[in-house]
Amino acid sequence: MARLENNSIVKTVLGESVQVINKLGESGQGTVYEVKWRDNSYALKWYHRGGGKNADKFYENLKQNVEKGSPASTFLWPLAITEKDNDGCFGYVMKLIPNEYKDFSQFLLNRVKFSNTKAFVNAALLITVSLQFLHNEGLSYQNLNDGNFFINPDDGDILICDNDSVAPDGEHLEYSGVPGFVAPEVLAQNHMPDAFSDRFSLAVILFKLFFKHHPLIGKCNDNCTTFIFDPNDDSNRPVPGIHNNPLKLWPLFPPFIQDLFIRAFDKSLMKEDGSGRQNRINENEWLQQLVRLHKSIVLCPHCNNETLYEPNELERPCVNCGYIFNGKEEVINKNEIVTAALEKLIKFGIL
Repeated sequence: MARLENNSIVKTVLGESVQVINKLGESGQGTVYEVKWRDNSYALKWYHRGGGKNADKFYENLKQNVEKGSPASTFLWPLAITEKDNDGCFGYVMKLIPNEYKDFSQFLLNRVKFSNTKAFVNAALLITVSLQFLHNEGLSYQNLNDGNFFINPDDGDILICDNDSVAPDGEHLEYSGVPGFVAPEVLAQNHMPDAFSDRFSLAVILFKLFFKHHPLIGKCNDNCTTFIFDPNDDSNRPVPGIHNNPLKLWPLFPPFIQDLFIRAFDKSLMKEDGSGRQNRINENEWLQQLVRLHKSIVLCPHCNNETLYEPNELERPCVNCGYIFNGKEEVINKNEIVTAALEKLIKFGIL
């Protein structure tokens, strides 16, 4: 049964009925349906080919993830797995994505914008802490990319989908990853995906969130491993008129954020043999600096809009009006977003 008909019934491994309501979307791997399960609406991801080459291992891994439960409330985690049909096809049940959450790509294309700076930084914090929780459970994502995230533009709350690639760290399913997010050592097939390669993918995702561009796409050819803002190598700088987003956005962020990304894509961490991969910036260090960024969001005393400023900075222009702070102003750290994102950050011990 490659595809399911409306009103058809599939059974979970516990014998519960899952009724198909309608199709929500489809990819080469499978189809996502809205379903009725336990008298509520959910989503069912149904695999056309039974999970690929390592179908049995894939299936057993999903069952284990259902039994373990989600590492954090940000994950659209598998809640139940179905029995296999006569063709070996199966699926898993997860929560539906609310309408207010938008695909990550919509932010990159400026089709959706964050309501304010704090919402944007909230999203970065939640993406990072979610991966930290996952790794703390001894798991790795193995296929982390910007297609995994849905974000609420009003407050920065996130939901992480496609968690079927998650497996115990050190075990490998069959995911090769999405181009542009795969660590160099994995791309060169010298290492399998794991927590260390996840951290490369995280750095790419955060850079794209901040600067709406890929950190390695500049004026040099494809497959370049030189960071576009490498202070010691300008061979891959962004091209004016083509790569305008990073050129415009990079100067707006304080030096401690710039330095963090420079270190994240240092050439010593980009080797195909994987040497140095253990030194990639971990989630805890990202979180420390992102919290610092969160605290540096203040209201400009001149235009009353949000800008980035720390009291120890002697001169820094407002990102909106250009007003130059001289280190003597009394600024207000405004935080009026009492929403799902802020509640999660407080619950997770971040703010």
